[in-house]
Amino acid sequence: MAETVQPAGVISAELLSQIRKIYFQTRRAANQGLSGRYRSAFLGQGLEFEEVREYQPGDEIRSIDWKVTARSRKPYIKSFREERELTIVVAVDLSSSLQTGSRSRLRRQALAEAAAMLTLIALRNNDRVGLLLFADQIISYHPPRKSRSGVWRIIHEIFTTGAPKARTDIGGAAEFLRRVLKRPAVIFVLSDFFGELPSRELSLLSRRHDVTAVPVRDPIDAEIPDVGLIQLYDPESGQSVLVDSSRKGFRDDYRARTRERWEERRKSFQRSGWNLLELSTDSDSARRLRSFFEQRKRRRSVSKRIDFSAGDAR
Repeated sequence: MAETVQPAGVISAELLSQIRKIYFQTRRAANQGLSGRYRSAFLGQGLEFEEVREYQPGDEIRSIDWKVTARSRKPYIKSFREERELTIVVAVDLSSSLQTGSRSRLRRQALAEAAAMLTLIALRNNDRVGLLLFADQIISYHPPRKSRSGVWRIIHEIFTTGAPKARTDIGGAAEFLRRVLKRPAVIFVLSDFFGELPSRELSLLSRRHDVTAVPVRDPIDAEIPDVGLIQLYDPESGQSVLVDSSRKGFRDDYRARTRERWEERRKSFQRSGWNLLELSTDSDSARRLRSFFEQRKRRRSVSKRIDFSAGDAR
């Protein structure tokens, strides 16, 4: 059963057109090699015994079944197959600040596109996908399942579920997921991460689950343009301030502060054991996902080589 605080809103013809556009963009991107890269990047939940078969050159020596080998006087190995089915949860922040963006699209649009891609790719790999919408409270939760309508539901709910003047509570979302997920899961948390990052809640979630932070940023996060007097508005707090962007000192200070703040967030994710996949309102989400999957696959390969080397040393 879905746990819901706020129902989805009424959808307009313009919004329906936007949702359809993102849906078909998502399908096109998934067809361009993303699905295979995803499969290579994420391991299954474990290994399942398949058969005992005769040893072949190149097989892992540590898999030899010594009892069968002794009886038959020929080397045999135990063969296993990966339990492929994964549990994927896409957790999406719907706080007020996601309705901002200085270029071609809002943060919420970039976020919806990435969430839809992750869902479609996971479903194509026969994984179970769940959806969590949150802001300063849990808005709705759909437990992981295999559903062909999962992609459409995610895009629809992201755009039609409102959270007016709501702040971001990453800690609350992490605590909720830790409570409801009974099996290890792969979790993607999509947000601008403007709120507090409580290290305890983040670390506790990653102890059992494979968690990736997916921040969606905007060019204005790093640099204020020189356009004279402008009013900066915080959609989550409702506060605003008038600043003179023509002052080089102000722009330099803004750039330094935002860079420092974001570096601290990166370190917080690293300390908490979270992976990081950065998106932007002015970049191609599919390309970012492709790069993330490839990097993860390379890390897996390095990890395997280190593990085999350690085994040989023993």
